Amino acid sequence: MSGAYRVELATSNRAGCAVKYCQDNNLKIKKGELRQGVTVQFKEHTTWKWRHWGCVTPSVIHNWKITSGGDMELVDGYDELPAPLQEKVERAFEQGHVDDDDWTGDVEMNRYDPQKPNQGMRMTKAMKKAKGGDSDDDEEEPKK
Repeated sequence: MSGAYRVELATSNRAGCAVKYCQDNNLKIKKGELRQGVTVQFKEHTTWKWRHWGCVTPSVIHNWKITSGGDMELVDGYDELPAPLQEKVERAFEQGHVDDDDWTGDVEMNRYDPQKPNQGMRMTKAMKKAKGGDSDDDEEEPKK
């Protein structure tokens, strides 16, 4: 399927991640790293907007799953991945999020919430306060 979403191993070190944290820190997707892309229209050209696999939000997976009908055969690039990475992508589809070990955001944000279809990767200060922890001391940098 040549559609709106694709998963593949990065072919170079040039692609940047579409996530704000990665953009702000100029974090590139390394060659051979698993990445997920979505097609975007820019002027008269169609191009890809890429994310590190660990930056793929549950909302993106939810929309991607709807687009593919949940059929792994319709996930562009899936059949080109090595078996262990195919299992990783399939597991993300089944559970609705990337594995917590791969996730680079706050783990609380790595679950789909239909009330927040555009949820991000990080908890806001208000969310942290409501949860009972207002400390910025325990913030970790995302792993890449």
